[in-house]
Amino acid sequence: MCGIVGCVDYKNIILKEEIIKMNDDLSHRGPDSKGIWAEEDIILGHSRLAVLDTNKRSNQPMLSNDRRYVIVFNGEIYNFREIKFELKKRGMIFKTNSDTEVLLSAYKVWGEELVLKLNGMFAFAIWDRELKSLFLARDRIGEKPLYYKLKKDAIIFSSEFDVLINKFDQSKINKNKIFEFLEYNYVSNSKTLFDDINQLPPGHILIKKRGGEIKIKSYWNILDCFKKKIKISEKDAAYRISELIDESTKLRMISDVPLGIFLSGGIDSAVITSSMKKVSNNLKILSVGFKDQSYDESAFADETAQSLGCSAQKIFIDNNKNNIESAINCAAKNLLADNSAIPFWLMSKEAKKYVKVSLTGDGADEMFAGYETYIADKLAYKYLRYVPQKFWKILTKIIKKSLPVSFTKISSDFKLRQFINGIQEDWPDTHFSWRKIFNKDDMQGLLNPELLREYNNNNFSHGKNLFSDKLDNLDNALLSDIKTWLVDCLLIKADRMSMAHGLEVRAPFLDHKLVEFVASLPSNLKLKGFTKKYILKNSQKNRLNSKILKRKKSGFNAPINLWLSSFLKDFAGDMIFSKSLRDLFQYTYLEKIWKDHQKKKADNSFKIYNLLILSLWLQNKQKYLQ
Repeated sequence: MCGIVGCVDYKNIILKEEIIKMNDDLSHRGPDSKGIWAEEDIILGHSRLAVLDTNKRSNQPMLSNDRRYVIVFNGEIYNFREIKFELKKRGMIFKTNSDTEVLLSAYKVWGEELVLKLNGMFAFAIWDRELKSLFLARDRIGEKPLYYKLKKDAIIFSSEFDVLINKFDQSKINKNKIFEFLEYNYVSNSKTLFDDINQLPPGHILIKKRGGEIKIKSYWNILDCFKKKIKISEKDAAYRISELIDESTKLRMISDVPLGIFLSGGIDSAVITSSMKKVSNNLKILSVGFKDQSYDESAFADETAQSLGCSAQKIFIDNNKNNIESAINCAAKNLLADNSAIPFWLMSKEAKKYVKVSLTGDGADEMFAGYETYIADKLAYKYLRYVPQKFWKILTKIIKKSLPVSFTKISSDFKLRQFINGIQEDWPDTHFSWRKIFNKDDMQGLLNPELLREYNNNNFSHGKNLFSDKLDNLDNALLSDIKTWLVDCLLIKADRMSMAHGLEVRAPFLDHKLVEFVASLPSNLKLKGFTKKYILKNSQKNRLNSKILKRKKSGFNAPINLWLSSFLKDFAGDMIFSKSLRDLFQYTYLEKIWKDHQKKKADNSFKIYNLLILSLWLQNKQKYLQ
């Protein structure tokens, strides 16, 4: 993986020095080499993390053999060898062993249709020097980022959005997007907090020609995969899933640098580790340990490794204030309020000492129905839909008065409170309520009068925008989580926190062939009764022992609730009551959630951490608020 920047500017608004500065700002994404290529109308920049063909001959920007095309590329094309073989039969000659050169040659032969042949995670730009046209492409799921900003006949793009804020005109923060961030910890639909900075959506290409409008086209739509249901037996489905996982994992083990696996105590990473063992017995397995036992899964990871005949290298996350604050600041720079970004940053920092590439189990929960929220959905729309609202309101008051507050990891009392709050929403908004940080009632107390008026006039609904009448409730929930929670939160976290240390992460579960097959399965093979990941577990019965397959999902959270009451208390307190937040929010509400947390009257850690990230992000950005 790497960092890419570029600008097509037919009127010379942007100076070459500005692109060089942008490229320098992304050097953490590619510490191995940097390059700039410029001529009339175009400037391209690249920071390289060398993983395949580490020779300098594969540095970028790279020109095609005939010097007509120039490319900057972030990601990996896992099937590049097969494509290269096909191109060689057509007479193509190659000078490197890189997937970058294969992309260039493939574009020369197939044009924009080349994306249909790619299996990988990617974001790339190709400039046609003859036609003076730009081609941008992003992978099907959205593993690799690609942000852009427009002005008249010019476009500027980058792997990270913060370097675009002051380019062309000064960007302005859209306060309506702040509402979504407060509610969900992310901004969805390939948007950012800025009106004029967007992402190219997953599975899309962008074409820009001189004097012409930007053309954005979809080449892959995950909704189509969910609609095309197949008839298949459980046995055959399980067998095919195991085959596809093996194929995907083997492709993602192609590397010219040291490679490992992040192993948690859960099923997903165990599945990938088992599949990797079929390719190589020499695996570098990395696990994470926490001081607080309710958050520590390292013993489970050790059990899994031993059952597979391996040993795990434990990365212990202690309460080092400086390291944790550095992780938080990195998360805040990228507006990442999911607190699992902290251990991911710390884990990546340590992992880089051993490997340059690591596989993960990301994506399995959203594909196979691994979250408890899917069970909550089923209870809500199938069994409890006719319970009167009055009952839930009374129960809420009883729980608030009598249920003790626990600061253990995603405690039962926290889940129950979330469930009671969410079930009072109308379906399908119920589904999105389980993960809400600030619900409607919270927003009434949090927002200042001006923002509250705007919020109450904002009819934004994930459910209305994402649910399809062609799918059942579970498939709709899975689809919406893939298009929001996975793409706009989890994959951004994985990319930014790993690339902060020049570490590449790969997710075998997100191979598009596997995604397409699983989406096409009947939803009752994913959630069977109240058994989550039913068909995935069936596919692994001959590979993983029953203890692993029956292990309860834990999640990858940091003990932020404990940290906010101890060594992070002063740091977080300063930011929660910062001027930037006091200008937006009600001081009395900020004071209440803070004091209630410190006194352990309520676990407000998710709310406080969300505001902490927003406050850090808003530092020096007040001028961008509309």
